[in-house]
Amino acid sequence: MFRKKLNLHKGFTILELMVVLSIIAVLFAVVFVDVVKYINKSKDTAIKTDMAQLAYAAGNYYSDQSSFSNLCRNSSDFVNGINAISDTGSPRISCWDSSGLSEKTNETVVTPHIWGVGEDQTSNWCKTDEWVMVSTLVSEDAKWCIDSTGVKEVIPLTTNLTECHCPPL
Repeated sequence: MFRKKLNLHKGFTILELMVVLSIIAVLFAVVFVDVVKYINKSKDTAIKTDMAQLAYAAGNYYSDQSSFSNLCRNSSDFVNGINAISDTGSPRISCWDSSGLSEKTNETVVTPHIWGVGEDQTSNWCKTDEWVMVSTLVSEDAKWCIDSTGVKEVIPLTTNLTECHCPPL
């Protein structure tokens, strides 16, 4: 009579498992790169948004003080905003007003470029009605610059400020 054929091989072979795992690993690597890129872009957006809010806070400071002098050092809104931007992931935030330079850095990030005006980064080159703020972006090799004239723009990472406003491109 007819005998049933017994299937003694249950499950997958080691080769089949390795092929499936390698496909999953490749898909994960592709997705992970995109996810990191989008996370960094969202950090850049947060930096730009926070700096736009600081520009609004600077206007309020000017209304109260009739100048931007000590804006970067003494305005609690500004100092708290600078700390928030640093927490977002920007390795360096620099703010200049007529009292000089205020800066917040993330010590774990190496920034090989020069910030400010040559070697003399603390010189008084802002007038009492001027300020400028620059932050390194996370996903680009660039900086985000805002100033008291209302300019908000991306500038090259190697750009050094020579006046108390964002440089024209």
